[in-house]
Amino acid sequence: VKTYQDTMINLPELDKDKLKNILIIIQHKVNEIEKISSLVLMGKRTFIDNIKKKATSELLKSGLYSDLKVWEWYDVLLSQLFVNLQLY
Repeated sequence: VKTYQDTMINLPELDKDKLKNILIIIQHKVNEIEKISSLVLMGKRTFIDNIKKKATSELLKSGLYSDLKVWEWYDVLLSQLFVNLQLY
């Protein structure tokens, strides 16, 4: 929820439903990480690269990647997500 809110504040022009769908896809990929505690050991850059590797093809297939120009703000979104996951 926090990542969604932060992204909507920073990029208010994004379609809310499409952003929600992007975050659902990303969340499924985060859930594939065996232990959430491994996020701490993973480091932010490794987390971002790992999730991008897993989620980008699904975002491309769904049409969301090009529709919302995700490549322009993908790293920022994943960085926010990493920080928020560590807080919880």
